[in-house]
Amino acid sequence: MVQAVDNVAPMPYFQQVFPALAKAERPSRMFYEIRANLSREQVNTLCKARVYHVQPGIESFSSHVLKLMHKGTTALQNIQVLKWCREYGVQADYNLLYGFPGETNEDYQQLFQILQAIRFLNPPSACGPIRLDRFSPYYRKASTCGIENVKPMLPYKYLYPFDEQSLHRIAYYFDYEIASGMHNPNRALELARWVDDWKANPEPGTLQAFERPDGSLALLDTRSYSIRSSVVLHGLDKAVYDYCDSVRSLQSVCDHLARLYPRATLSEDTVRSFLDAMVSHAYMINEESSYLSLALRSKPATDEAYNVPQ
Repeated sequence: MVQAVDNVAPMPYFQQVFPALAKAERPSRMFYEIRANLSREQVNTLCKARVYHVQPGIESFSSHVLKLMHKGTTALQNIQVLKWCREYGVQADYNLLYGFPGETNEDYQQLFQILQAIRFLNPPSACGPIRLDRFSPYYRKASTCGIENVKPMLPYKYLYPFDEQSLHRIAYYFDYEIASGMHNPNRALELARWVDDWKANPEPGTLQAFERPDGSLALLDTRSYSIRSSVVLHGLDKAVYDYCDSVRSLQSVCDHLARLYPRATLSEDTVRSFLDAMVSHAYMINEESSYLSLALRSKPATDEAYNVPQ
């Protein structure tokens, strides 16, 4: 097992290093920290290179909170990379953070809805409050971000025989307080408890998709919270679900269908109706006008697996 010490695998590695590792055919297994905005092909490249263990920089499934932390990704992109890692057998360890100045009650409400829909994926390794590190955006702009009373973490006082000013110059980790009204500690505690339960009681079922011999797509839902255990998608419906394997906007889906079926008359409302029906069954997940298919792609173990009710 080889564990890379770089914080994040550089993007050029996907064209240079990882393909070379795949060709080398060495019996090694590797770990890398990765960005969450990878493509399906890049995750497949990791698998071929025997990078079977990664830590994507997810940190939240709330796009608003991700924006607060200047992450540059969305909630659906984070779910997307988790889905693809599961499909390719790449173990993805990640953290969920809370306590960001500017979090809202609506953020938590949306977050819990998302967590319920993706409970069949792997839970976070840890869930906790943000840590204030030197050089981080929140450290540099503490006063404008609602972070107050910044001081070196308490252990520094016992490790070094220096005054407070000197400790502040050498410390890397800091204690702090969040300005009143900019954080909801009760909802944060609720999130931590929810994740603890997720880790202690992982979802036994799953959601899978596989191609049938007739070209249709079967979705099998064995999750404990499933509404419908199976469905078969044909034609336009299958084309939409396949296209939304990556995060897609409603307009992008409509444009895609127009290219595939130029003679079909499809209104935006018709396409939205199908997408929202998929979301209501937790076959897909959405954020405003963006959609993502959730089913894991797989092949049936036996011919009987094709016998899905129409």
